[in-house]
Amino acid sequence: MDFLIQSLFVWALTLTGYEDPNYLPDIKAVSHQTLATTLCKSSYCTAVAYYDKNTETIFLITVWTSKLMMEPVVS
Repeated sequence: MDFLIQSLFVWALTLTGYEDPNYLPDIKAVSHQTLATTLCKSSYCTAVAYYDKNTETIFLITVWTSKLMMEPVVS
């Protein structure tokens, strides 16, 4: 999982021109309902992930992360 995330960050930095922050954010698996409540204030929401700059955490829906062998840590 770490290799995949590192590779995606290198790719994103290359495409955007942003400076490398020299660290990886935390990654947490959450249910789609948690994302919908947090981002959309409703049950209808097409979001699959978001980055919280205050906690420096990327939240991904559980379906994606389970395929990458991560256990959900927030439901």
